[in-house]
Amino acid sequence: MPLLLFGSLGLPEILLIFALILLLFGPKKLPEIGKSLGKGIREFKKGTSGIMDGLNDAVNAQPEKPKPKAAPVQKAIEPPQSAVEDVKGIVVDLESEEEK
Repeated sequence: MPLLLFGSLGLPEILLIFALILLLFGPKKLPEIGKSLGKGIREFKKGTSGIMDGLNDAVNAQPEKPKPKAAPVQKAIEPPQSAVEDVKGIVVDLESEEEK
């Protein structure tokens, strides 16, 4: 029965790989290699869990409140009172010049 961790590798293949590692590095280096490998896997898991936590926080975050609507268009179209008074003054001046 193959292990899920190693996919389709059976027990004989896994034992052969461990024997080759033992021959290449020797029995004195194996604890250091195992320790380094464990630290690397731990850091990798920490990094991936941090990324997943950030993504989950972003997905679960409350949406921003909608901004208030702009002023109605009709209020924006109304002419300023001072401009209306200026035009009335010009019209009065023109009418008075025509009468002369």
